[in-house]
Amino acid sequence: MLWFSRASAPVKLDIADTLLKLREATPLRPLRGSHRGVYVLVKDPQLLFGLQDFLRRTGCVAEQRRSGELEVYVPDAPNQEQERREVSVYLASWQAANPGAEASIVDEESAQA
Repeated sequence: MLWFSRASAPVKLDIADTLLKLREATPLRPLRGSHRGVYVLVKDPQLLFGLQDFLRRTGCVAEQRRSGELEVYVPDAPNQEQERREVSVYLASWQAANPGAEASIVDEESAQA
């Protein structure tokens, strides 16, 4: 913890919380290379935030596009194919930990519809 002093009273700064907020504010764009991200549809939109949290904990950038849909980037993936493979593995792992949950990768045209 760091303390920041204002004229009126000291304010406690939580570095971990600040870094988490900065990470969540990562722009939704490929962070390396020219790939466009992967679109993921979740059958039950109520499970979307759980999946989004799971993907973020794996190091992905995952943002909601609309109800039941995420746009996911893997910052270290060298290309679109590798990014898609990694997201596929993460989805399989999440579904194994959440029996009955269904999520799938869709192409950009299907996601736009």
